[in-house]
Amino acid sequence: MSTDRQVRKQWLLSFWLYYGLPLVFSWLFSLLIAFGILTVGALSGNLGIGVLLVLALLFSLGFSLIPMGITYYCAYKKRGTKWLLFLLILIPIKILFVVPGASLGNAFTVVPVNGMLYSIFVTPLWALLHVYFWVTCYRLRKANKR
Repeated sequence: MSTDRQVRKQWLLSFWLYYGLPLVFSWLFSLLIAFGILTVGALSGNLGIGVLLVLALLFSLGFSLIPMGITYYCAYKKRGTKWLLFLLILIPIKILFVVPGASLGNAFTVVPVNGMLYSIFVTPLWALLHVYFWVTCYRLRKANKR
């Protein structure tokens, strides 16, 4: 019983890291773009602050909160295994296709070294976060099957 509780707590931590960090960073980058501190390709100065914040909200809601809610309900609350199996299949595919593409460079043009910093620092952390979430999903699936 205590190991199930431990597994669930560990999964909940990885869940918040996996879904919460991208949500926070999308808001942070949107604010940096909105206040002109960061420029991103075609968006540099063409849109007002309000429009960028609304776009950030829609992006956050669509790409973070909806999958976050589905994952929390199906895996944690309902103690299901099918959604966890889907995540166990999806996460390695995501790592294989997104990490190499992200390490080739990014769209932010703040500092010329930024692409190198992104591929040296952010990409490995992103991959480790996905691996950690995958491992905790695997453990939670095993616990939910019991």
